[in-house]
Amino acid sequence: MKNIAAIAIGGSNTVMRPGYLTELPRCLKRFGINLRIAANLAVGNTTIFNGLINLKMNKAALEKADLLIIEYTLNDTSVFASSTAGLARWVKGMEGAIRYAREVNPTIKIVPVIFATRTGIHRSTINPLHGGVHYLANYYGLTAVDVNAALVRRFGRDFFESPGAYGDYAHYQRPVFTTLAAEIIADGIKDYLLSKMGPADMPAAVDPDNFSAATLIDASSVPDLPQERFKNYLYDETAFDLGAGSLEVEIDGGNLLAAKFACTGDICRCFVNVNGIWHVANTMQPGMEDPKYKFLLSMISFEGIPAPKAGTTIILTGKEPKNCAAKELAQHGAKAPVRDEVRLPICAILHTGMLKSVKASSLLKADAA
Repeated sequence: MKNIAAIAIGGSNTVMRPGYLTELPRCLKRFGINLRIAANLAVGNTTIFNGLINLKMNKAALEKADLLIIEYTLNDTSVFASSTAGLARWVKGMEGAIRYAREVNPTIKIVPVIFATRTGIHRSTINPLHGGVHYLANYYGLTAVDVNAALVRRFGRDFFESPGAYGDYAHYQRPVFTTLAAEIIADGIKDYLLSKMGPADMPAAVDPDNFSAATLIDASSVPDLPQERFKNYLYDETAFDLGAGSLEVEIDGGNLLAAKFACTGDICRCFVNVNGIWHVANTMQPGMEDPKYKFLLSMISFEGIPAPKAGTTIILTGKEPKNCAAKELAQHGAKAPVRDEVRLPICAILHTGMLKSVKASSLLKADAA
């Protein structure tokens, strides 16, 4: 029996219990593989950028892992697949995650997994992100498992309309089809995991400007803001609160990419000032409108903000600036707050470029802007 320690990044399909990930160890046992999920770092309603955040926040786990599972294609499709610019942006994130994992752990084996929603571009043509996963897997010597293609090949093009195939728009039905997905993955990766051959030397990057070198601003970087611990059976995160404060960030030659945050019932929107222009991101997640949970982890996307001019600072806050006509930043699935806006707990902010300064304040410069 070969022992394999795995970590996983992905969306809600990887979070689900029971789900394909909880079934995968059982499916691999018949091939002589003892799979242990050392860390499930998946977060629902996020993209590969959040996956990169979590890899960087869990470097020690990445160093010790034998296997990295990446299940983000379903989520990423809704954000990046509609344009060539979006595809190029996705490559920067996906290749960045692959290269960062290999830089930290040169012997790690990486398995990208392709799931698909009930409806979408894949119903009548090839999803460009699916093609991108296969290309990057071939280029880097990974083993990709296209669960969507396997299911269509087995059940036909009408699979998506089959009763019991999907639990909802974006999730396979439990337990039958999630178990079937696990069996497809196990069959697809067994030889890869049993092989004694390690990864080849890492080739030159497909995109030299990929986000493997992106860095984080986390709670340890901003001790002047109130901090809170968010812990449940899945997560244990420390966040700094921008609900009554602000963060001024100066970045040389880069920009903000995304932020991981804890969505609470009293969540604030996120206001971002770049080059003197305010932008706003909705943050209320499905499941917290009631709310059903104490908190949910999620992600703020900074797609759409311009690059900061040299020598200027980016301001982030959860408090709405006075006389503010902010431009909205698209956030997949997020809604406007439904209660008084009190907290904006930020676990980490991912950015490119060199961080020159970080200044936190509870006396908002936003009010004077």
